[in-house]
Amino acid sequence: MAMGESGDCTMYGPRAHNVTVEGLAQLIMGGSVRIDAACAARVLATIMEGHIEVGDASHYIYHFARKQGWDIPAYPLAGCGEIKRFFAEQGVCDVPSWYVKIGVEPERAKRLYGNTLVAVCGPDYRHVAFVLNGCYHAHDAGFTDLLHSGLIEKMSARPDTTQTLERLTDRILAFELHGDTGGLPAF
Repeated sequence: MAMGESGDCTMYGPRAHNVTVEGLAQLIMGGSVRIDAACAARVLATIMEGHIEVGDASHYIYHFARKQGWDIPAYPLAGCGEIKRFFAEQGVCDVPSWYVKIGVEPERAKRLYGNTLVAVCGPDYRHVAFVLNGCYHAHDAGFTDLLHSGLIEKMSARPDTTQTLERLTDRILAFELHGDTGGLPAF
């Protein structure tokens, strides 16, 4: 911790992030304060800023590869760019096998369009991905942070998806605090 100009204690770096996320987890799970799933998800999204990304599940592979520095063109399967080298480095032969590698069931990996993928980057820079049935993101936004994705509002507006939002928030907290992927591979 460092002393600020006004004499207050300010934390920086990964420890500050973990303390804040731990505080949120205690608030949610402790039961001392009643907080609904949407509010918990908004607070988590605010704390984690760009570490939770949401978008069309079928496009995540290209988004991920580009963020890793690969030259992936707008139409990645045209044969140009570095998609084949990306596959080779990842130890896969095609798009569905990459999704299987990150924990998507093989049959689901072949039909991801119209589903939402939530990717979380943990404090150790490992990722975990959660695929949700249905479209809860803004289609034209590409991958964007959880807070601005529309997911929280869409899921909290429907009683049948509120529990899914609550479970997702719990899974993200477990990954952030304890590295618990819930059986999904980290990549």
